Amino acid sequence: MEARGIEEDLLLQEEERESSLILFKVGGEWFALPIEGVKEIHPLGRVTRIPNAPHGVIGIMNLRGRILTLYDLQTSLGGAKGPKGEEAHVIVLDLDPELDVGIMVDKVAAVRTAPSGELEAPLGSTSLPGAPLVGIAQMDEVAAGILDLRRLFSQIIERG
Repeated sequence: MEARGIEEDLLLQEEERESSLILFKVGGEWFALPIEGVKEIHPLGRVTRIPNAPHGVIGIMNLRGRILTLYDLQTSLGGAKGPKGEEAHVIVLDLDPELDVGIMVDKVAAVRTAPSGELEAPLGSTSLPGAPLVGIAQMDEVAAGILDLRRLFSQIIERG
């Protein structure tokens, strides 16, 4: 009987756990990334184009002396390349200590928390066909697809 109580407590703890997510917009769609996968966020600065770059790579940026490879998340997700406005930002990812990679997004909204128990399974409801989603979170009155960064970059490398 005591083991049953422990299992129930563990399930309750799992449901109550919250995920911190960065909410951002790309190609008219809202997405989110777990905060653990992000090093920093910057307004889009000067980008140096790279001739014959792989699919999705728009160029490189000098970020405080580090060379950052910059991907256009919209085209990497299968969307059309579009102009970026003044709200465009670069999200610098924490994929590997030796790898400086950023993704360009249209707008960064904020960091929000979402209870893990309230995350929904992805249904493929995004208009960007290549979006590798791990779930859907309801935040700030919008549904945001939570991206799986490792799967996303695996897809980008395969297309490259």
